[in-house]
Amino acid sequence: GVSCSLATVYFGFDDATVAASERDRLDGNAACIDKNPSRNLYLVGHTDSSGTDEYNIALSERRAQTVADYLARLGVDPAKLQVVPKGETEPTGQGDEKDRRVEFQWR
Repeated sequence: GVSCSLATVYFGFDDATVAASERDRLDGNAACIDKNPSRNLYLVGHTDSSGTDEYNIALSERRAQTVADYLARLGVDPAKLQVVPKGETEPTGQGDEKDRRVEFQWR
């Protein structure tokens, strides 16, 4: 595979939509994924600590699924993508804005 970076995507408060500011990151990630056709990915969803654990697991899953859907529209095979909802269990320590995110990990 080709070495390329997969950028983390960030979300607004209590929001699972891909903001316009994040689309370039996702376009770049899709290009990187295309260069590594034999590899599969985890899309790891995260939230800040506002709200209940149950709510945040669901929100983190929606965020990761939104990213999966966006990548699929760009031509990435959805079968290569696995959504992993983490809720609020893995904070960055850098504040709420950085916690509301989807991270990409090769699997």
